[in-house]
Amino acid sequence: MAHDSHAHGHGGSHAAAVPQAGTGNQIQHMQVFLFGLGGFMLIAVAVVATYIYYGWEQTSLKFEREEMGVQVHVPAITARKTVLNGTFESYSIVDAAEGRVRVPISVAKEMVIRNYASRNKP
Repeated sequence: MAHDSHAHGHGGSHAAAVPQAGTGNQIQHMQVFLFGLGGFMLIAVAVVATYIYYGWEQTSLKFEREEMGVQVHVPAITARKTVLNGTFESYSIVDAAEGRVRVPISVAKEMVIRNYASRNKP
């Protein structure tokens, strides 16, 4: 019994089947174009809305910081270094009742080395 591989599974008579090469004529090019254009426009609107939102957020944060007295025009890394240098390179009293003080890092290193050396003498 011979088997014709094209005689089954096409849902109709073999004579009424449309060959695959002819299906390109059935594509609605305008609908595909409009769908793609709509998707592009949706993405473009989302990008512009995000840009506007973060610009507004940045401006509101700037005004808020200026009201608090924070210098806004100083880059963040410079401001951070200024705070760290003021904290770690100066003397100050942390808690007078407990006798806690802040010393510069270079002095603290020397104190640790001296303390360690005095404990480990033979």
